[in-house]
Amino acid sequence: MRRWRKRRRYRNPAGLKFNVPKLRELLDRILSEAVPFDDYPLEHRFSNIGFKQLRLRARLLKEEATAGKKILLAMEEIKDGEP
Repeated sequence: MRRWRKRRRYRNPAGLKFNVPKLRELLDRILSEAVPFDDYPLEHRFSNIGFKQLRLRARLLKEEATAGKKILLAMEEIKDGEP
């Protein structure tokens, strides 16, 4: 019998590599409680694209055809001087 571990896997189609514990908490909360978030600020130096200031938004996507849950995560780059 195969053992299953409770582990969340996040696909990253853009290949961006970053580990932000607070962001992971927010994404887990979306999956467990369907609580979206808006305007989460993130400053990070990515290995492939350099330093970026981003504003993130996320929502749970409901798909009746599949049992799995998916998150829509939008990343907007903040330019200097933007609010």
